[in-house]
Amino acid sequence: MAKTTHGATVVLGATTLAAVTNVKIPNLSRGMIDVSHHGTTTAKEFIPEDLYEMGDFVVTMDYIAGSTTDDACIAALTSTPGSPVAVTVTVKAATGTEDVEFNAFGVNYEIQDLPAASADKQQAVLTMKPTGARTQAPTA
Repeated sequence: MAKTTHGATVVLGATTLAAVTNVKIPNLSRGMIDVSHHGTTTAKEFIPEDLYEMGDFVVTMDYIAGSTTDDACIAALTSTPGSPVAVTVTVKAATGTEDVEFNAFGVNYEIQDLPAASADKQQAVLTMKPTGARTQAPTA
């Protein structure tokens, strides 16, 4: 059964990002090792690599220069190499909500074009690279 996704929240460190319009949660992927040998018949054989990798975390939001959201995005990009930012994304679940949590470093903070039309809005896109494990559990 499908569910709506409206209502997801994103927290970087201690700051809840405002005016978030799109969230791409990091996907999990694991490489495969070909273990086929001369005695293998019919088809190749594989085993999974020991470690999985998470894809990029991408969040799009309305851009407001100098806001706490803007400041948190800049801080994520300028964090020191040994200090990744704690990220929590709260999403709707089958029942209630669940928190997807991981640590990440900022990779890119793109402030998009300034539209000339008064009916348009300016947005920003933050891309982060997760490091370490990702957890997902019911919101406490």
